[in-house]
Amino acid sequence: MNKVLVAGRISRKGVLAYSGEGIAFLDLVLAIPAKEKMNRTEYLPILLKGNAAEECEGVDIGSDVEVEGYLEMETTVGNDAKPSEKIKLFGEKIVEI
Repeated sequence: MNKVLVAGRISRKGVLAYSGEGIAFLDLVLAIPAKEKMNRTEYLPILLKGNAAEECEGVDIGSDVEVEGYLEMETTVGNDAKPSEKIKLFGEKIVEI
């Protein structure tokens, strides 16, 4: 089972876009305070799609939200030909708190 619920503050938000099939997409970054270290913030990239993307269009940067979705490992290859991995949350539901 791959299901997560994350709460944080929107620190960056992209532009709402639609696929050729009419599915809405929106990239954003959620700022999450680190529990182990004081004065440190973790930043989690999130891709919202469908209704969640459209609902988030009116949510401002700096707003506190909860995002429900699933995690996937994203692998990219840099200019140095070395692979880099990061976790990305695919949001299925977003609620302003």
